[in-house]
Amino acid sequence: MPELSPQRVSTKVDAKNQKVENVYDAYGRVTMVKRYPVSTGAEDVNQRTTNTYDYDGSNSSTRNLWGRLAAVTVPNSVTEHYSYTSAGLLTSKASDFGGGIYMVPTVDYSYDTEGRMTQMVYPQYGHLVPPSSYAMYSQRLTLNYSYDSVGQLQGMTAGSGSGTNLVTSATYNAAGQLLSLNRPNSVTVDPATELPSGMVGLSAETFQYNGRNQLTEQTGLGTDINCRYSSTANDGRLTQKKNWVSTEEENYTYDSLGRLATAYTTGPEWGLSWVYDGFGNRLQQNVTKGTAPSTVQTVNAATNRLNGAGFAYDSNGNMTDWSTPSGSVTASYDIDNRMTQITTPSVSETYKYGPGNLRVKKYQGGTWTYTVYGQGGEVLGTYTLCTAAGTSFLCDARLRVYFGGRLILNGWTGVKPDRLGSPDGTHGRVYPYGEVSGSVSVDQDETFTTYKRDVSTGLDYAQNRYYASSWGRFTTADPYRASGGAGNPGSWNRYAYVEGDPVNHIDPKGLQAMNPGYVCPYFDPEHWLTCYFTDPSPGGEPGVGPGPAPPPESPDPVPADPNYINNQIVAGVRAQSSSLLRSNTDCAGLFGAFSDSAAQFMDQVPIVLISSAAVPDAKPGTGGFTSHDSGGAIFLFTNRYFFTNLLENGTPATSAPVFNGLSMNEMQQTILIHELLHWIGVVGADADPNQQITLPSGETVSGSEGVTMAVKSHCFGK
Repeated sequence: MPELSPQRVSTKVDAKNQKVENVYDAYGRVTMVKRYPVSTGAEDVNQRTTNTYDYDGSNSSTRNLWGRLAAVTVPNSVTEHYSYTSAGLLTSKASDFGGGIYMVPTVDYSYDTEGRMTQMVYPQYGHLVPPSSYAMYSQRLTLNYSYDSVGQLQGMTAGSGSGTNLVTSATYNAAGQLLSLNRPNSVTVDPATELPSGMVGLSAETFQYNGRNQLTEQTGLGTDINCRYSSTANDGRLTQKKNWVSTEEENYTYDSLGRLATAYTTGPEWGLSWVYDGFGNRLQQNVTKGTAPSTVQTVNAATNRLNGAGFAYDSNGNMTDWSTPSGSVTASYDIDNRMTQITTPSVSETYKYGPGNLRVKKYQGGTWTYTVYGQGGEVLGTYTLCTAAGTSFLCDARLRVYFGGRLILNGWTGVKPDRLGSPDGTHGRVYPYGEVSGSVSVDQDETFTTYKRDVSTGLDYAQNRYYASSWGRFTTADPYRASGGAGNPGSWNRYAYVEGDPVNHIDPKGLQAMNPGYVCPYFDPEHWLTCYFTDPSPGGEPGVGPGPAPPPESPDPVPADPNYINNQIVAGVRAQSSSLLRSNTDCAGLFGAFSDSAAQFMDQVPIVLISSAAVPDAKPGTGGFTSHDSGGAIFLFTNRYFFTNLLENGTPATSAPVFNGLSMNEMQQTILIHELLHWIGVVGADADPNQQITLPSGETVSGSEGVTMAVKSHCFGK
């Protein structure tokens, strides 16, 4: 992966031999992303993304564009134009879908002097006028926000002037969590305007929390849910949920790795248990009582991909073929690994994407559906493409309204998201991994957490990937390739959903598991996967803003270093070895006159990762070596037992006599301390295995294995 300068990727070639090329301006900003279906072939200009800064030719002087993103163009999909306040807050986002003035839905924002959003205006749309004409609604939905004396969101109205109350009297606790508000369960709209008409009936919705600020009670608008947590296990996991309306009481247990093991009702309604492999692949979902969905699936242990008859993936790990009870399904992907087409036995759908991987167009059965998003990536509305009298326009709007980032109205019907964001009571019972007991009749409706379910395919759109609730996993691999951690084998699985704990975690963008109430700023290049705590849902600011415009399309934040994960392992082992040398005087005593500085040397010694294949005279059975050339360094073989715990005959290294009794981590520390003895010069170069070596303690050992046995004894007492 060539680099133009630090942290500036120029090209990337993937496993399918597709190439992505990034073009930068003089300020280091990405101005163009070019994509090549074959790395040595021609660019596919229809997949090119263009970012425009400072000026885009459309009233640029009044839109505060200097030094800011002005527009993003994705061919055959959308061009988004942005405007800002002088302080940089987004004031408008216009999505030009092409096709005339009525195909440019625009969202407008206003703020007070403290930067709080005071108003959001939804796009204009129209309707057909039989037999062959059309009309555009003259008024746009306008939401107005008010705040209490400490700046917390308190109310929301629709319309001008005093407007129609949609939310009143919001109250919060000291942690900023919402305690109560008055809101509608449904809204009557005027057919002439499709806007709220007259007074709207409001009802109280209340929330209670425990000392850990976890939601324990949610009541109001036909919902009464009680959440219970363990009083002894210090893990914060949900153990029981009681729905006082449906009368179902759900119980949850977990395995030793924190994965959901069983879920069952206290009554006879239903029960499920799960079987996982060591990498967190869900292999079985078994019914233990009542009626519930069940699945059994096999997985390729080397790739974590589903296998068996009918399953296939491309070289990038995108699922291209799978089987369903009704027949075979095929899917196609673009160079960014986004699903662009899916064909089932009954339907074919095509998808188009805009900035931020947001799906903006969907085609099925001769009809285009368009989605307009707010500045935080929240869906404001879905629309159908209509044409009359030679004019194209958006119609059949299904609008969504949020309060503090929490969805409260969908198509003017009340929504009551639970602690994970799943709408309570909308689709019947929601099982832990997202299957529902009822039907999903409205396409792209929120069904499981915040995901939008495609009715015809059953898949959930999760912004950056698609989720299959029937398998409890994503259909494509996580784009972040350095997700693996040495202490958590499940983190190496880039398909699993929230590492097997769907009761306590969510993954709203399809990129990282998180606790409810946390936000990950995926588009912040300095902290790409850093989660920070925000107002626990419900609560917060209108929509999910205020904030900047969506960022320009930029290179994937995938580490260029192929040894990224191995380097993290070494860093951890180095730190543990250094700590051991500081705390264990017997261990440090191996270094004789250097015993007081051994830990400091461990912190500073250069460590180089290399394959044994690159060292022609690499000795069999060694995990690395020390060289004194050019200042010296410890070299570790990435394909041998320091990282794999496997000897060349396939047996575990920790079962060999020299390491017997050590854990893999202790073995790794032993190797580093052994090599540090060479690097400092306490022990000379390895020669004859029967060579007699006298250590600073006066102890005499035989050869390299004798040194290792001495480290094992003095440092670990084994």
